[in-house]
Amino acid sequence: MSPTSVKNLVIIAENPRAGATSGHRLVVELTEMLEALDYRVRILTSVEEIQASIQEAQRREELACIVSAGGDGTLRMIGPWADPETPIAIIPLGTENLMARYLGFTVDVATTAKWITKGNRRKLDAGLANGQFFLVMASVGFDADVVTRVHEARTGHIRHWSYALPLLTSIRDYRYPELRIRSSNHRRSLRAKWAFVFNVPMYAMGLPIVPDADDSDGRLDLCSMRNGSLLRAFVYLAGILMGRHRYWNDVHSERAESMVIEADEPVNFQLDGDPGGQLPLTIEALESRLTFVTPTSES
Repeated sequence: MSPTSVKNLVIIAENPRAGATSGHRLVVELTEMLEALDYRVRILTSVEEIQASIQEAQRREELACIVSAGGDGTLRMIGPWADPETPIAIIPLGTENLMARYLGFTVDVATTAKWITKGNRRKLDAGLANGQFFLVMASVGFDADVVTRVHEARTGHIRHWSYALPLLTSIRDYRYPELRIRSSNHRRSLRAKWAFVFNVPMYAMGLPIVPDADDSDGRLDLCSMRNGSLLRAFVYLAGILMGRHRYWNDVHSERAESMVIEADEPVNFQLDGDPGGQLPLTIEALESRLTFVTPTSES
């Protein structure tokens, strides 16, 4: 199916008024641009409507593109319902917008419209964690504890300052329980206090934990750290910023198709910045699971 052979398009806008930029205005602007190009646009806002409409349109082979107007969590919701061949575009309205930044999407909806109509298509892997879909990364340990506290305390849209108090609470209370990690590469468990599993090389604040993670090799990139303490956290952070951490003896990196992470006490994990649950955790790569629109040759 060529990018221009079907003119039906859906914009997923769970919370179009969220974010620092007026999401509602951007959704309206993109809709008007696409309708001027003869697209039939539907704006969907409820979860039930989103799932049913996407799946029905794909069943009839009538969907030219899905536009995700939101953050990484909105993409994570859409992912399981999107066919591998259905192109996805993004209007970044979340807090971090890691996938949008990785793929080059901005709030310039004129550029997004051009990519939808004339752009290329790019297949990316995804991940599955205890049956939950993710696109960017999964992590276990301190940062997942912070994410869980943020979402437990949230009363509205999450902004960067929403992390301040949960971060201080985790610094005070988190005890760095030991993790056991097994991958499809080896049966013997690796011991660690931190675990990061990347599908694409993106993390909050641009930290280059695994800067060479491959988004289309059918594998996930693990980076784990063996020691746990607040002091060691600052040491690891310094190593990450200098790009030296993966040369250290207490840091382990590998690529694997699947992993299992366990602990002897409750430990939280997070997926793309949202709470995922508690260990044990089974993670696997989903090769070439989604297609995204990408820049035109003129961009």
